[in-house]
Amino acid sequence: MPTSRRKLIEQCAAARRIKKRFGLASAAQYLIEEKFCNFLAAGDRDPEIARDIPAFANEIKRLFTTEEIREHLGRRRLPRIREALQL
Repeated sequence: MPTSRRKLIEQCAAARRIKKRFGLASAAQYLIEEKFCNFLAAGDRDPEIARDIPAFANEIKRLFTTEEIREHLGRRRLPRIREALQL
């Protein structure tokens, strides 16, 4: 399994724990705005990581409903994230 895939699995598992312990906002901040945003930037430089962006987006959609993601992103200007999550 590629390193990038292992990393995204670990980050999604951490987000599940954060969501249980600290709530939706904290988990979404960690996974979407921090880790996924960094993953997108890394994908610009590394084709292996770029190939895993759809898998990461799908995992995010498994952890959060579309409505939860939209509510969290609200009016934030994060077009790359919205595009990658197909929102």
